[in-house]
Amino acid sequence: MSIDSIPLDDPETFQLLCSGNTMGIFQLESEGMRQVLRKLKPTEFEDIVAVNALYRPGPSQFIDQYIRRKHGLEKVVYPHPDLAPILRPTYGVLVYQEQIMQIAVQMAGYTLGKADILRRAVGKKKRELLEAQKKTFISGCMACHYSEKTAHQLFDLIVRFANYGFNRSHAVAYSFLSYRLAYLKAHVPQSFMAAHLTGIIGNQEKMEATLRELRDQGIRLLPPSINESVASFEPSGQAIRFGLSGIKNVGIGAIESLIEERTKHGSFKNLYDFCRRVPARKVNRKAIESMIFAGAFDLFGVDRAGLLATLDQALRLGEEQQKQGEGQTSFLIPEHDEEIYIDVPPLTAEEKMHYEHEALGLFLSAHPIEEYRDALPRSVLTVRETERLPEGNDAVLAVMVEQVKRIRTKSGQPMAFFSASDESGLIDTVCFPNTYEKIEQWINNGQMLVLQAKKSSGKQNNPQLILQRALSLKDYLDERDTALFLRIDQAHHQTQLLEKVKRAIETAPGLHRVILYYEANKRTVALGLNYAVQINESLVRSMRSLLGEQNVMAKRMMGNGAARKPRKDDQRFS
Repeated sequence: MSIDSIPLDDPETFQLLCSGNTMGIFQLESEGMRQVLRKLKPTEFEDIVAVNALYRPGPSQFIDQYIRRKHGLEKVVYPHPDLAPILRPTYGVLVYQEQIMQIAVQMAGYTLGKADILRRAVGKKKRELLEAQKKTFISGCMACHYSEKTAHQLFDLIVRFANYGFNRSHAVAYSFLSYRLAYLKAHVPQSFMAAHLTGIIGNQEKMEATLRELRDQGIRLLPPSINESVASFEPSGQAIRFGLSGIKNVGIGAIESLIEERTKHGSFKNLYDFCRRVPARKVNRKAIESMIFAGAFDLFGVDRAGLLATLDQALRLGEEQQKQGEGQTSFLIPEHDEEIYIDVPPLTAEEKMHYEHEALGLFLSAHPIEEYRDALPRSVLTVRETERLPEGNDAVLAVMVEQVKRIRTKSGQPMAFFSASDESGLIDTVCFPNTYEKIEQWINNGQMLVLQAKKSSGKQNNPQLILQRALSLKDYLDERDTALFLRIDQAHHQTQLLEKVKRAIETAPGLHRVILYYEANKRTVALGLNYAVQINESLVRSMRSLLGEQNVMAKRMMGNGAARKPRKDDQRFS
């Protein structure tokens, strides 16, 4: 396949563009652009050109107009009937700087040279240049038998357009790249995504997003392997093999030495064989350790803990045998008949995931949250499900905290940004000062939390969360079905007292519901999630001081959300 042989009317390519599945495609991969493509549903190359020109801060207001007119939802209107040939390809929307030049030629009798001077003058926005061009343009229009009013309207339109005008020549060049990449992604997805992964090594956020897209497409990302991997990510059948350059502490020199030895003398048979054949001066202990953590030695069927415990011994034996082999024509050294690995307890699943994440920058074999998913109620959403919610909706998620960044506002108040991840992906999260001061102790890398947050949009319209409440995942699971029941008897049914109860609730935000029972009219009210609390001894003591000892109780809810009859073990606080 050559670049020039890629057709510009390929149905599979436009189907991919319509789906917004444009991760890794030049100019089209931001979340905002993907949303535009889903609404636009491009059917021809010119649609891609127009979107590339319009999707910028100034002209983005015209994108919806372009889309409505393309789909026949709004009538195409031209500033003047004679402009139809110029603006018809963009549905009457002025998109390109070249259209300014065409308008000047058509309506004011400009030459292309004079029209380019007008284009540059409008772009520079210098008053004296504009005034001179305005006089020339209006007199030119009138000489071509257009009214002075029409001439003024057209010139004003051109000046307004200067705030967002984009070169069509640039947009076309960008769009050729965008379209051709989309074609490759549609027709050779494994090869495309492998190249994309190689290009984003070191960018955790993009790697996480790409891994999620691979799952959606049903493309497996195979772990790194010292016998299968090369430096880059590469297609492997219907899957993709993780590249060795994606492992931390493994440099290109070490990778080249490993591959050279493997190419000359065949696959490595075990850890000892590797250490015999690859000198430690080329692939040092830290690099081998990182590859073990990443799973590159898993093919030998030995637990990673055993490999790590045996590494020093294998390196020592390898070094001794390399010294013995110096000067020999063949580098192959006779090997021991048996492999002896030091017997140590295997890594726990949590340890395995932790060290794998350290080596790769992402969770490849599993994510720590997966272990708890079956124990969580369906109301606890995944990151992916939350991203699909309308903006402004509240969500409860179980996540791991990553990439914490703490800052201070201009007024000196502390706040934080972090990434919240689970097995479905990763989402930016903002913790403003009023929330941060209440849950600061939970905002640490590696901490597993249950969050209540509001779905919002961040940079480039990418989804983000505004954190409202947080609770450690362990505490949540221990008490997930527990609610705080408050009985309001007649003696305590006072407006001022109930205001104090409300303030006490607001000072202990959490994820446990509060249920009020009004004794006077036998009415039960479940407060909304915005009044959920963290049940602890301090809160219960405060409530009992306000409402009475017997009127405050923590109870477990039944499966349908109703409270079951109190039991002795409900009296958790005394």
